[in-house]
Amino acid sequence: MTWQAVGSDGEVPDTASWTRGGRPLPWLALPTGAVMPQLVRNAWRVGRDIAAHRPSLLRLRPAYAAGLRAGPGAAAIPADRAHCPLLCLTGEDDQVWPSAAMAAALRAQRGDAFADAHVNYPGAGHLIRLGTLPTDAQWTGGIALGGTREGVDAAQRDATVRVLTFLRTVAEGRPVPVSSLRDPGSSGRPGLA
Repeated sequence: MTWQAVGSDGEVPDTASWTRGGRPLPWLALPTGAVMPQLVRNAWRVGRDIAAHRPSLLRLRPAYAAGLRAGPGAAAIPADRAHCPLLCLTGEDDQVWPSAAMAAALRAQRGDAFADAHVNYPGAGHLIRLGTLPTDAQWTGGIALGGTREGVDAAQRDATVRVLTFLRTVAEGRPVPVSSLRDPGSSGRPGLA
């Protein structure tokens, strides 16, 4: 889905997060004032957070989860127009939005036409990058991303193998063996056979 824009002061009224060709895409609004309680709490605690050398962070997941309950409507990304398998990687501790639920909705929208796959990493947050990048970004710009260093590190190492193998398999025109897309922590080497 595409969402309403959110800035450091909360929801940005009448503004989409994403555009295409310079035009805003249809977007799903966050419930009015969904972020306000956290903004107030952070303003109240900022002095203590500074003294303790820790950031005052927004955890946006509850606001996005509330928006998601309203249903996507026109904000649903037309994923059925992608004529190839999709690999969704999500973090179990995503503090930005309910990524696992969104990946499940995307797969349900696409049906069984392709061998789509979804891996939900325990201990990982919103930001899962390929394993060559640092793993200690649990927040940015005052927004909590979630995850632990260890969880993000494991997810990024696994995601690197999975993504490269998935892309090679699709590029070679071979069917994607969904049964070999094991969840992290399962026995055997992660990735595609």
